[in-house]
Amino acid sequence: MTSLLLVACTKKKVEKLEQKMTDGTWYVSNFNEDGDNETGHFADYTFVFKTDGTLEASKAGVVTSGTWSMTKDKSNDDSSTDYDFIISLPAVDKLDELNDDWDVLEQTDSKIDLMDVSGGNGGTDYLTFTKK
Repeated sequence: MTSLLLVACTKKKVEKLEQKMTDGTWYVSNFNEDGDNETGHFADYTFVFKTDGTLEASKAGVVTSGTWSMTKDKSNDDSSTDYDFIISLPAVDKLDELNDDWDVLEQTDSKIDLMDVSGGNGGTDYLTFTKK
């Protein structure tokens, strides 16, 4: 019974975050890769997360399409309520630097803080989307 309640709770959290992300336009307010602030790479972009799992990154009227999703973090046990925010964009103007299965650190109605520990070099990356 307890595990069923935790799964239902996790699903509600995911659905709530998905609703927040699909409401409005977002921008990258922080992108820190292995200690280097690379937020400027995305300064002119806006991001729209759509309910069908597509993601649009727009810059100067040019739209680049990708995908996004949320899943339960498979690296945690069944009692965990952690989940991943997955981004997949093409290698256009460094957008592919955002590609990863990010851990959700914190979320509000207007901001989501994400983190990823790289499997390759063990560095830690941080990404923050803020609502426009």
